[in-house]
Amino acid sequence: MAERVFYLLYLENLRDFPSALLLPSPFFGLFLVCDGSRAADADIAAAANSALAQGAAVVEIWGPNTDRIYAAFERLGQRNPGEDDVPVVITTHLKDTSLDQALWYFRNISVPVEEYTPGCDSFLAVVIGDRAWADTARRELEIPIERCLERRS
Repeated sequence: MAERVFYLLYLENLRDFPSALLLPSPFFGLFLVCDGSRAADADIAAAANSALAQGAAVVEIWGPNTDRIYAAFERLGQRNPGEDDVPVVITTHLKDTSLDQALWYFRNISVPVEEYTPGCDSFLAVVIGDRAWADTARRELEIPIERCLERRS
C-alpha cells in the first residue's frame, strides 16, 4: 500500500453526506465520527450506501450512540464474494475508545482487505456536527488545511 493521504470533511448533518467525494484513489478508508442519536435511519442508510458505492474499502465508526450506524455499514459491507465477486468491506466500531485512540487506530492500523489495498491511498475522516471533534481529527491525523473540506446544509 502506498503512503496514506488523509482528508477531513466536516458536515453539520449525516444527511449531507456527499454523493461525489472526488478522492484521488478508487478506494478509500472512511473514519466516521458522529453522535448517532441525531441521525435518522434513512440518513444512515443513504450515507452508508453512498460511501460504499464510492469505494469505501475500510470503515471505522466512532461516537456516542453509533450502534445503528455501525450495523448499517456492517450489513451493507458484508457482500458475498462468491456471488458478486466483490470483496468484503472491513468495518470496525470503536465506540469503547477515546477519540484520540480511535484516530490512532485509523491512522496506523486500519487496512482494507487485499483486493482493495492497491487502490486505497486516500483516508477520509468525516466528522458530523461537532467542530471540536473535527479539530481533534485534523490535529491527530496531521491534515493540512488544503485537504480539509466543509459542506453546509
